Amino acid sequence: MDMNKFKRSFQLKVLLLPVLGLLNISIVQAKVDCKPLKEVLSGYQNKKLGTDSAKKLETCLSSILYTLGSNRKVEFKSIFKLLKEILPLSKEQAKRHEIIRYGQHLIDYTKIAQIISRLNSKRDIKRYLDFVVFSSGSATEGISYGLAKLYQLNAPELLKLLSAYSKSDQKEIIDRLAVGVINIYYPRVNKSNFKRLIVGIHWDVVNKNYSQRELSLQIEVAVLKILK
Repeated sequence: MDMNKFKRSFQLKVLLLPVLGLLNISIVQAKVDCKPLKEVLSGYQNKKLGTDSAKKLETCLSSILYTLGSNRKVEFKSIFKLLKEILPLSKEQAKRHEIIRYGQHLIDYTKIAQIISRLNSKRDIKRYLDFVVFSSGSATEGISYGLAKLYQLNAPELLKLLSAYSKSDQKEIIDRLAVGVINIYYPRVNKSNFKRLIVGIHWDVVNKNYSQRELSLQIEVAVLKILK
């Protein structure tokens, strides 16, 4: 065996060990930080979401996002369950964890939108839209931020799903999306760049011949109205 090759190989492994160790810690942490789910969500079972519970939830969301981004093996069932819990669609669900009244301001909805996008889940994009309609009247701006991020990352799918809603629900979603756009892109957003800025890489949705152009145009009008 070539001793020089052996030495070089050994030295490389030694150099990589700390890096691999950190990766392993992150991967394990990503799984551990979301378990048990009841513990992460425990704050919702009371009439207030404590700082400790909020931190656990934030760590859990960050861990999920990291794991999905690194193409590691993920327990999708737990993630879908978590999304279901923090995006309630009925008064019963909301009351069970008291999210609507006490916990929304402590949830990072932008991060939730990124997770949904990484999952490439049409079901959860729709769930988020349903949640926006359900939480109508909520003063939590974070919901609008998440909606704007979801549009940027998934404009074609979001528009397609939005087309199936009633006119009144469409207006509710579009108005809140516009508010989110102004907030998350300020101060970069202006009258000259907003059309393409808010749809990310999905520039086709601003073409006049796009199938859902009527809806994307309504979003543009709502954003422009605020910019004026």
